[in-house]
Amino acid sequence: MTKLKTLYNQITQREKVLLTLFLWLIVFIWGTWLMGRISQLMDDLNTINASLAHQQIWLDNESPIEARLLASRNILDPKKTYARNQFIAKVDAIARSTEASYDITNPTTVLGDVFNEHSLTVQFKDAKMKSLLAFESAIDKEGAYIAITAEKINPNRRDPNLLNAQFDAIALELKNIQNVQGPKK
Repeated sequence: MTKLKTLYNQITQREKVLLTLFLWLIVFIWGTWLMGRISQLMDDLNTINASLAHQQIWLDNESPIEARLLASRNILDPKKTYARNQFIAKVDAIARSTEASYDITNPTTVLGDVFNEHSLTVQFKDAKMKSLLAFESAIDKEGAYIAITAEKINPNRRDPNLLNAQFDAIALELKNIQNVQGPKK
């Protein structure tokens, strides 16, 4: 330390001012970096606290969620849900009953723990409104087992009495529902 003091005393006043400015610049850069890190840490803590609060809401609502799961287990009959092939066959039978020209895409399946989600698209070409309403009504009668998620209807340019329509349908196939735990007693 004494060597630094003697070295400091040997330099000129101008060099002392420049050395002091340089040291203050280093302190300023370090302080700015430190403030940035503290700000990032505070943002991370706020994000974590918000995530914990969100998770706590789910945990606090565990009983109502499990009660709704049990209620849905009582409403839905796993034997009435549709496997992939049954789903396409059922939608095909409904579309055929409308006596309109249609095409059905191959179903896509999203696998899940409790259920598999099957979806497909039915496209009607030059169909009458009566046929489209019959199709939609028949799908609605399937209740919770098959549903239409989106529909798009356009008039035919040659004959406005004929319609081109696209229906996106979905079906849930319940898996072994007994594996889903009920409310804890």
